[in-house]
Amino acid sequence: MAGIPGPSKDRDQEPPKKRIKLASHPIHDDFEFKNEDGGKSLCKHCGYAVKGKNSSNLQKHLQSHHKTAYKDFEIKHAAAVKEAESSKSKDVSVKPPKTGCKRNMAIQSALGRSAPINSYLEGSAAGKKYSHNDPRQKKINQDIALLVASSTLPVSLTSLPAFKRLIHDCNPHVLVPEQTKVKKEIDELWEKVRDTIEDGIRVARRIALTSDVWTSKGMKHSYLGVTVHFFNPVSKLRSAHKVACREFPNPHTGEAIARMIVDICQEFGMNSKINYILADNGSNMAASYKFMNSDKEKIPSNSDEDEDVDEDCEIVDMTDDDPTSNTELQDQNEEEDTSDDDHDESDGESAERERTEEEEEVESEIVDSEQRDDQVEKVFRRREIKRGRCYSHTQQCAINRVNKQRNVGFGKVLGKCKKYVAKYRKSPKAKGILNNTSFKKSLIGFCKIRWYSDMAMAKSIIEAAEKEDKPLAKLSSEMNWNLQISVSDVKVLKQYGELMEPFAKHTDVLGGENYSTIHLLYPALQDLLSHLNEMSKKYDKSAGVVKYC
Repeated sequence: MAGIPGPSKDRDQEPPKKRIKLASHPIHDDFEFKNEDGGKSLCKHCGYAVKGKNSSNLQKHLQSHHKTAYKDFEIKHAAAVKEAESSKSKDVSVKPPKTGCKRNMAIQSALGRSAPINSYLEGSAAGKKYSHNDPRQKKINQDIALLVASSTLPVSLTSLPAFKRLIHDCNPHVLVPEQTKVKKEIDELWEKVRDTIEDGIRVARRIALTSDVWTSKGMKHSYLGVTVHFFNPVSKLRSAHKVACREFPNPHTGEAIARMIVDICQEFGMNSKINYILADNGSNMAASYKFMNSDKEKIPSNSDEDEDVDEDCEIVDMTDDDPTSNTELQDQNEEEDTSDDDHDESDGESAERERTEEEEEVESEIVDSEQRDDQVEKVFRRREIKRGRCYSHTQQCAINRVNKQRNVGFGKVLGKCKKYVAKYRKSPKAKGILNNTSFKKSLIGFCKIRWYSDMAMAKSIIEAAEKEDKPLAKLSSEMNWNLQISVSDVKVLKQYGELMEPFAKHTDVLGGENYSTIHLLYPALQDLLSHLNEMSKKYDKSAGVVKYC
């Protein structure tokens, strides 16, 4: 084909072999090197002086002037090359590199590596490291900071030898940042995220908050968290951000909660835009909303417009016509009807007067409309902050209240199962006995403040009870427990699961964070009411289910 070069002799030929380097070249046997006058090699056959001791120049002299000596040289050279090739093909034992210290030797042994790790433990790995200003090094620093900030990994991760080995294996040119550098990068990342959140809050019209208080195990530390939710008119998307999770010292009163929430809102400049706060049904949380509304005048505003708001402003209806203007127009019309002289002139004057009055009316309506909008906006800004109750927590309170009644519904059976599971989870011996049965699992525990954990516990008990070798009966017998999970108890647990399954489904849906849920509340309540009616009809002979419904 045209345009494609054909094969050439150079392309078909094999590449030349690399020249073997000899430890001692045989050409130097025929010459004597003198270090005088810049270095000269004197020929032993004729005494001719060749500049330097380059083997190629010496071979040319020997080939040109001493044919017999050159033939002897060729034999010696071929023998030397052959010996060098044979020695190269043999296995040569290499001494292991020095490891430096016993600590490094132990790490190498544990990791199954023979290469020394001093290089990257000390930050001087083989190969040139990136500079601190290199964009690639900056990107790695940001990625490591993001990894630590978005997970539960400690900042000391970068000091671990295994982590340094991982980074070195991925890219030996990367310099692993120290803990102080990672902390600085995390602070810079937070500032960028904060700026993004504040930009969204600045353009948002109204903002809804969610807040809650958590206490660590042992009741040593408490924290208050706040999230913001708003519609971004620029991106046309719903936005949700976690803006704070701060240590919250005692006492956890409603006033203290309100003050901390106000301080957080003040930092992000959104006090004047909050109109809805969602939280649980705790008495201190309810008191915090009352305090925020009663003390609203003392809360600093982030908007200059709020300073001139009139509390007694009213929305005035400006749609009615002015009766005086109507009377004047009527009189003018009567005068025009009764005047016959200069009819054309009067018509022109009246038309011009009508146009002037229409323009004034339009301008007046525009001004009145703007004033009315300002008044409506001021009233809207001054309205109280609404409080919303968490659906999951409200449902939790209602279900717990019923379950505590031992003689109603499933309370008695659930209480018995909780005692059984609590005994099991505290005994290593019990866990070993159950693990040796066909169940091969652990009974799931329960959480007092999460009602749906009762369902998970009930399902695991039902699964274990339905095994052929009766694992629960074997467990109670070998542990000498007075508690027994009977067949009737399993039947009640199945009814409980059937009854509560829709509640768990709606709790999961209404607890979403990445989508709006307020519009799903009413359909969920209607679905649950319909489900309870069907269950009460289905189990009309079961007093427990009927009373529960």
